Order: sequence, then C-alpha cells, then structure tokens
Amino acid sequence: MFKRGFLKKPSTIIFYTCFFVLGCDGNDFSGDLSPSHISSSIEDEFGNKIVSSYVHVALKTDFNANEALRLATIVNGKVIGNISELNIWQIEVHSSSSEELDALIALLEKESSVRYGMVDFEVDGERLPQK
Repeated sequence: MFKRGFLKKPSTIIFYTCFFVLGCDGNDFSGDLSPSHISSSIEDEFGNKIVSSYVHVALKTDFNANEALRLATIVNGKVIGNISELNIWQIEVHSSSSEELDALIALLEKESSVRYGMVDFEVDGERLPQK
C-alpha cells in the first residue's frame, strides 16, 4: 500500500516540478525573488524552519502585478519579488509564528484571484521539510 509522504502539499509539487521535471537549478529564479529575508525564520510544529518574513502567492492566469499589489495590502505587506513564469508573487509580511503565517495565507486564499498560497521552507540539502 502506498504511504503518504510529503508530496501532499502544493508547495512540494511545485518544488518537484521546477527542480526535477523542468531541470531548474536553485539559481534560475534568484533574480526575481528577494533573498534578503531568508535569515529570519521560525520553526513550525514539526521542527521545520520556515521563512517568517514573506509568503508566496500563486495567482490565476488572468491576474498580474496589480492584483499582487492589492493582495499585499490585504495582509499589510508589500510585494518584494516574483516568479513570472509561474505567476507566483513573494509578499513581505510580519509574523512571529507559523500559525500567523497560516492565517495570512488563509486570508489570501479567500480571494478569487488566488490559486494557492504557501510558506517558504529553509532547506539545507541534508534535511527535507517534514510533515
């Protein structure tokens, strides 16, 4: 019987699609995303390190930067980067816990323009995020 692993989250599917199926390396999108917030992290309930200063929001194809800017105002944040090929926007937020990040993502996902939102894990290569 198949055991459920960490492939049950959309963020994992995007990671696998980008890095394995498309053959991308970690530097392909570095010019579009802001790396300046990576040092501020928190731990979730599973012990994974999560970047606490921004979230990623994937927009439906009909929406663009103007919608990302509108969404940022909903969470009192600001757009700091994007992956244009995937229509994913990096929004700086202020949070001190994984629960706050989850609440911000839930708020954003209520908007009709949003496909999904996700946090960013710090992955050191030795330890993949656990669930």
